[in-house]
Amino acid sequence: MKCPNCGAEIADNSDYCIYCASPVQKAPKAEEVAAGAEKPERNGFVTFWLWFIIVVQVLNIVACCAGLFSDSFRGYRVDDLARVMFVGGLIVSIVNLLGATQLLNWKKSGFRLILGMAALRAVLGAMTMADGSASGMMISLIGPFFGVGILWAVLQISKNGRSCWSMLR
Repeated sequence: MKCPNCGAEIADNSDYCIYCASPVQKAPKAEEVAAGAEKPERNGFVTFWLWFIIVVQVLNIVACCAGLFSDSFRGYRVDDLARVMFVGGLIVSIVNLLGATQLLNWKKSGFRLILGMAALRAVLGAMTMADGSASGMMISLIGPFFGVGILWAVLQISKNGRSCWSMLR
């Protein structure tokens, strides 16, 4: 490396030039540059919403486990279809929990997981429509995607001029 003051060739690990005694500033290492990179900031409401999703999913996991591992749930006999629904709900909640934690870590794949689970919830909801009413079927099919739409809208909230959605990797 060269001394920035006198131009003399000096050792790469030198703190001072051995010819003119001027201090030498070393170039930062690649890992120092990466560590010093600014972390994106999200709006407080977005953070609250993501933690709310996490808490709700944990409660869903507990409820599904309680229904799955009990012979009766609130006085009703749990049949095979109900067990399938509890297992499906458990899977959806676990994957949604993973998706929300990925969103907290700035990963867009978390949103894709939650969107995929909305599709699974719509299918599970359509399977349970015993009466086959059109309004019930529409609610079962559209309801899960409504929640994903709300999440997407929340991710559009910006801080410092950038939306959270645009900062996801």
